[in-house]
Amino acid sequence: KASKRQRPAAGSSAQPVAATPLAPSSFLSEHSQPVAGLGWGRGGAEHVYSGSWDGSVRAWDASAESCVQTFGSLAAVQALAVSAVPGPTLLATGHSGGAIRLWDPRLPAAQAETRKLTSKGPWVSSVAFSPADPNLIASAGHD
Repeated sequence: KASKRQRPAAGSSAQPVAATPLAPSSFLSEHSQPVAGLGWGRGGAEHVYSGSWDGSVRAWDASAESCVQTFGSLAAVQALAVSAVPGPTLLATGHSGGAIRLWDPRLPAAQAETRKLTSKGPWVSSVAFSPADPNLIASAGHD
């Protein structure tokens, strides 16, 4: 019976590397339901954004390990994207019911949702901003 263990290529001095277990350096816990999407704000590790099944989108100060802003809708967040082009940070979230919501976290929570779009499918499971144009958003779903 042939062995299924992989062997280094001929002439290679590669040795197996033991995996080092990782532990979280911090734990941010203000959502009441599972988190479905995360994204770093532009310009480094200042802000992290999270979207949850509880319908909220939260902005976190990564260094202070605290929530600095909460905004959201009544619909569970299934996907979250952060714009990647220069300019203000913008967010997009995908929801069941085919909704895509656009957010501007610079605005007060009650005004942060700047637009609601509707996709052709019943469930938006992924959203992404174009890396070149913040006005272009792609979405994928279950249809």
